[in-house]
Amino acid sequence: MTVPEHTIEPRSAGGIFVRVCGKLAGIVSEDGEYIGLWGAWTQNGQFLCYAASQTEAVAFLVSRVREEDESRL
Repeated sequence: MTVPEHTIEPRSAGGIFVRVCGKLAGIVSEDGEYIGLWGAWTQNGQFLCYAASQTEAVAFLVSRVREEDESRL
């Protein structure tokens, strides 16, 4: 299993955009209420999960896109 090509870029409202193969996978940002937790949201703003680090939240979004792609096969 390979990890899809992904990039992160700063978001003006805080946090980062996560793109997988050029397509927006979602948004990751540090939670203001629960210090030390990072949240992952879809590109439409739907909350997906909390993670212990920014890296883990990005990995979650990347794996989510990979699973969606594999389910289409």
